[in-house]
Amino acid sequence: MPDSADPLPTQPSPDPDMPPRKPLAGGKLKKPLTDKQRAAAEQSLSHLRAHLVLRPPASQAAGARALPPPQEAALDALGLLDFFRLDLQSDAPRPDLIAPLVAYYDPACKRSFVRGVRVAVSRHDLTRALYLPPKPASAAPAPADVDPAAVVAAVMQLLQDYVLLPFQGDDMCILPQEVATAEQAVREGAAHRVDWGGLIWGLVEKEMLELPKREDVVCYYGPHLQRLIYAQKPHLLELVEEGPVPEVSADVEMEEEDGDVDLKSKSLVELEPGDGDGDGDAGNDVRSKSLEESELGN
Repeated sequence: MPDSADPLPTQPSPDPDMPPRKPLAGGKLKKPLTDKQRAAAEQSLSHLRAHLVLRPPASQAAGARALPPPQEAALDALGLLDFFRLDLQSDAPRPDLIAPLVAYYDPACKRSFVRGVRVAVSRHDLTRALYLPPKPASAAPAPADVDPAAVVAAVMQLLQDYVLLPFQGDDMCILPQEVATAEQAVREGAAHRVDWGGLIWGLVEKEMLELPKREDVVCYYGPHLQRLIYAQKPHLLELVEEGPVPEVSADVEMEEEDGDVDLKSKSLVELEPGDGDGDGDAGNDVRSKSLEESELGN
């Protein structure tokens, strides 16, 4: 009796974090990853999955701490109270979501992919997710009817909880110039002239770009990035690790704000109607704002 035919070899399941290679029917994939970009991102993702460590906020009371009324009024006047009250540490850390967000981050397109789903990554998207105030005018006046001493105390506490995470616990650590300048401005009564959104975005983006190249792979701004994912794609936080991703709606491009594209309801691909070759993002800067662009008014 002849031997039975050998079973067909099974194909490995596609990586759930892999960005799409082809568009959905009826659409056009905008700026697909090149083979070189994809290979580099996959290598980074492998490294991050094996070694990524998410460091929690320095203070477990951050966001839940009750402030004295003068300090609460100070943060409210600066537009920082909602950010200070954000609960960034109660949710379980999700390295399975942070790793692909970092690995597939594309500064030129201001995007990344998590479980194959596009996430917009830019200064505007992060500041909106964290409820940070817009960039102040260079000659912005100090808020009226606010105790200057309360401003200093409240903002210094905010810096300790949410900004200085990578620079604590090491006496030899030198603060980046932007952070040192912001801290000095706060102590000198000019907290209202600090570009808080630019400062925090610069630190977060710098860490995203450096993490795949580091051996320790300790991520200090993981809660900030997890909040960025939640603000756009909350269903991803509800998935168990390596679970299926439910279908999501097609991409919709909204109006630009603060120099960055405001995007909502994005799916696995970015869709453009028709066959035109025009690209509305062609005029955008190919690199995101750096730390040096966090400005203080004079």
